[in-house]
Amino acid sequence: LSERPVPQKLDDGGGFRRTVMTLEVEPHKVPDAQGPVARDIIVGAQTNAGKAAAAVAGILKQKKGASSRTKAMGAVAIHQALIAHSLAQQYLNNDGHGVKFVTVPQFEDMAGESQKPGKPVKQLVLRAMRIEA
Repeated sequence: LSERPVPQKLDDGGGFRRTVMTLEVEPHKVPDAQGPVARDIIVGAQTNAGKAAAAVAGILKQKKGASSRTKAMGAVAIHQALIAHSLAQQYLNNDGHGVKFVTVPQFEDMAGESQKPGKPVKQLVLRAMRIEA
């Protein structure tokens, strides 16, 4: 995961800075996604990505087959969740135990949270599952 600022020019001569996030993906065989989840981590716009990353890394290094779910809703929260998963892998790379994980993204409906009848509210769920390297 990497980010870089990109300057943009507006028609009125003004400008602003946009950040472009690039996520590198590799194919992996995904372990059974039906296993037990240690706990859900809820990430909001104000969440410290480093603390969320420490929570994900802490769960995944406990045992083989460990998994966690990180839930986020809204652009900033999703950004924080992606950063947290990237940092979690960096933490695990540096601890010397060789723990690796895959992240499987999916969208889930939030039951009872719809603002409009018949239109469900969606949230991003990043399921992190430990794999054997």
